[in-house]
Amino acid sequence: MLNLNKSLAIWEEIRLKSRSDLENLFKFPVSQPNYLDFNLSEEISNSKPIQSREIATKESFRESDLEKIAGQEGSPSFKIIKSVLKLLFEANIIPELSGIGVELGSGIGLLSASLIDLDENKKIEGILALEAGFPFVETGIKLASEITLGVNSHKILPSYGSFDKIAVEKNAIDFIIQIEALHHADNLLPPMLEAHRVLKNGGYFISIDRSWPDGVKRQVLDELLDHHYSKEWLDAKGFPSNEPFSRRGNGEHEYTDAEWNFAFEKAGFKCKVIRHLHPKFHTKHFIKRLLSLFKLNKLVKIKIPSRTGIFRGALFSLVGFKSLYFGNVIKSEHPRPLTVSVYQKIESE
Repeated sequence: MLNLNKSLAIWEEIRLKSRSDLENLFKFPVSQPNYLDFNLSEEISNSKPIQSREIATKESFRESDLEKIAGQEGSPSFKIIKSVLKLLFEANIIPELSGIGVELGSGIGLLSASLIDLDENKKIEGILALEAGFPFVETGIKLASEITLGVNSHKILPSYGSFDKIAVEKNAIDFIIQIEALHHADNLLPPMLEAHRVLKNGGYFISIDRSWPDGVKRQVLDELLDHHYSKEWLDAKGFPSNEPFSRRGNGEHEYTDAEWNFAFEKAGFKCKVIRHLHPKFHTKHFIKRLLSLFKLNKLVKIKIPSRTGIFRGALFSLVGFKSLYFGNVIKSEHPRPLTVSVYQKIESE
C-alpha cells in the first residue's frame, strides 16, 4: 500500500475536515457554504477533459428542465437512476446506508439525490458531492438537489475537488458511492486508496460503473478509446468541435473486471458482492453467449462476449424474480451495461 502520509502533503494549506465538522455542516444547514473547496490541482482543472466538459456544462445549464440537463451531460434521468438504486435495494445487493457519505465524480449529484430520496428511515445525514467540474459545483448540484429533494436539498453539499484527494480526516466517512465516474481515473488505485483512508472501519464503497469481461482484449478496448466523436455529436453536447476529439482525449478509460477488483483489493477493501446490470436483452446477446459456451466465439471473431448468466437474467426478468444469490446479470432501466461492486473496509484489530 502507498505511503498515505506522503499523499497528504498537499493539504498543508488546507485543514482536513473532521467528523464533527461534517456533522455540523449538515446539522445546521443555514451555516452551510455554497460549496466546499478541496483545493483541486491546476493540473486537473486545466486538463482538456475538464476544460471541454466545463464548456459543455455551461451550455447545458441554460436549460431549465432537469431531465434535459442530465441528457445533455450524458447522464440518465433522476427517475432512471432512482429506479436502479431501488432495484439494487430490493435485490439485497446494496445494504441500507446511514451517516455521512461522499459521492465521487458526482456530476449534478443525481445518485446522491436518489439515495436520499429513497432513505425512508432518514438515516443519511448528508452527502458530499465531490466534483472537479466547477459549473457543477457552483450551480448544477444545488439546482438538481433543490428540484429533486426540496426541503432536504441541504443534505447534498457540493465539494470542489478530485476523487483522489479528499480533504477529510481519516475514518470520518460512513459510505462512498459513485456511478460512471471512476472509469475517468487515469489509475484506479489512487482514488481507491483515498477512499479507504477516509472511510470508517466497516464502511461501504458502492461502485456502479462500466467494466468489461476479462476475455476482452486490450486492443479492442483501445479501439473503443480511439473513437472520435462526430462534429454533430460535439455540437449537440456543447463541446468544442473545431478539432478532432476522441473518447481517450475526453478522459475515458476502459477497465476490465480484474482491473477493478485488483485496485479495490490492493487498497485494502474486501469484496462483498459483484453483479452486472443489463439494459434490454436482445437476440444477439443470447447468440453471443451460446457461441461462447461452445467455444466458437474466437472462430466467429466475437470481440466482446455476453456476460455469463445472461440466460438466467432474462428468465428471472420475465418472471419478475430478483435475487442476490441466483443470478449475476440483472435487467435494469439504465441504458448502458454496468457493473455493481460492493466493497467494505474491514481492518483487523
